[in-house]
Amino acid sequence: MTTTAFDLSAKLLTSDSRWSACTDDGTAIAYLDDDVGFDKIECAHGNAFLFAGNSQVIDAWKNFLRSGPLSAEGRPQIAGIALLVAEMASGAVIYAYGQDIALPNAQNPTMPVAIFAGSGSIWAAHCWNVNRCGRKAIDSAKAGDKFTGGATKFLELDSGNHNLANSISVEQMKTEFLKKGMVMYINSAQQPQPLTTAAANDPKVKELCDRIAQGQATVSAPCDAMWMNPSQQDEDRLDAVLNQIFAAK
Repeated sequence: MTTTAFDLSAKLLTSDSRWSACTDDGTAIAYLDDDVGFDKIECAHGNAFLFAGNSQVIDAWKNFLRSGPLSAEGRPQIAGIALLVAEMASGAVIYAYGQDIALPNAQNPTMPVAIFAGSGSIWAAHCWNVNRCGRKAIDSAKAGDKFTGGATKFLELDSGNHNLANSISVEQMKTEFLKKGMVMYINSAQQPQPLTTAAANDPKVKELCDRIAQGQATVSAPCDAMWMNPSQQDEDRLDAVLNQIFAAK
């Protein structure tokens, strides 16, 4: 479903590009791997924001960050997503919520060497421990986790080099999802097939497509944080970080 990583030693943010939705009975996963321009990494105000989770909430965050906010007032919720914020100049993590794995740093116990979120995080963390490469970590997650896929997206904080697009809205992404998506059947030897084909032959997939089109089902990059409730401390820390970011513009 997704994997995101922050390699602190290389100051490198990476993620897969897969978005997905599941039938109600959990037997089929619809997914989109095409690099359509709705990425899980967003740059704003000298900081990089790394997302996983509910695409509607992520879209709200993208719009908020692009609106030129002066403070945290009016920011979107963090319930439903995992969020990591890294300062581009220093590479420091200034906020993290809903991350699954933080590998410890022997030289600096207060700051991990790499941070991972999403269903493929365990494969990514194992790979990073061996190869020390954020890009390879995402590729390993794709090999080990059938819910991670698509292009490996990246942002190098030092150089600013990236392969991000961020050119469409969540509504446009959903249109592309229904047009170009694929379906995999869990616990089945059946090969993935186009979403349009599956919807024509499987009432459960057709129902899922209808619900997505009507806004009753959400396309996501699922992670554990989607089922968490942020504490007041989580909310207050985020407000303080955002106020600091926007005050420094």
